[in-house]
Amino acid sequence: MPNIRLDLEYDGSGFSGWQVQPGVHTIQSHLESCLLILINSQAKKQGLEPITFIKITASGRTDAGVHAKQQVVHFIWPDNIIFPENVFIRSINGLTEDKLSIKSYQFVPDDFHARFSCTSKEYVYTIFNRDVISPFYRDSAWFIIRPLNLDLFSECIELIKGTHDFKCFRASDCTSRNTIKTIFDADVISKGPVIEIHLIGNGFLKNMVRFIVGAIVEVSSINNARKRDFDYIKKLINGQMEVRDPIYLAPPHGLCLNRVSYEKNSLLVLRN
Repeated sequence: MPNIRLDLEYDGSGFSGWQVQPGVHTIQSHLESCLLILINSQAKKQGLEPITFIKITASGRTDAGVHAKQQVVHFIWPDNIIFPENVFIRSINGLTEDKLSIKSYQFVPDDFHARFSCTSKEYVYTIFNRDVISPFYRDSAWFIIRPLNLDLFSECIELIKGTHDFKCFRASDCTSRNTIKTIFDADVISKGPVIEIHLIGNGFLKNMVRFIVGAIVEVSSINNARKRDFDYIKKLINGQMEVRDPIYLAPPHGLCLNRVSYEKNSLLVLRN
């Protein structure tokens, strides 16, 4: 049976996260429903019995409100049903909602796995830093009024690079057994009030990026009520403290899964 890879993008504000959950509208459940409709419409044309289940696997789960410019999934198309190559993109996007689009598809080897074949991911977190919010960034950036020390922000981001035990930067219900991850590259790009934090790594724990951003915002705030400093980030990186106070968890709508790579030289591919 053909193994098919889909590359998609979505506005996370229209969904309750990625994973199927009873009684809520998620990206996975919506996409699986659309694929099921398309597959069964093809089965009907061929006079075949409809199928009742389709399973897609993603490169990783995104929380409610988190966006993606490139998410990758794979699924198995039934081999007795003709795959509508010439009209697949148009047909599937005719079924999905406006906040989700399939950008491309390709047939991949049987051993391709959207999650386990992935070599790196790039996340971008966006902050909008001024005293008046912009309606254009309301659903895609963390609105922060207080001024930030961008030089200190950049120094803190530099600490994130490399291989570390990120156990202090994960959700309390994170089930990952391996908390050691490698951040290949980390950067802060400032464009007026818009601040983008780019992180490229071989893997990320649940809420890891949001905890990193939240902690660094606290440290780099000009009016730092808790007097957190550069050494605080060092202690977190060294696993000497636990991030559990919600004040350090950056809101989800500022986060975007920007790119997913399956190349051996993934850092080069992502940066080009």
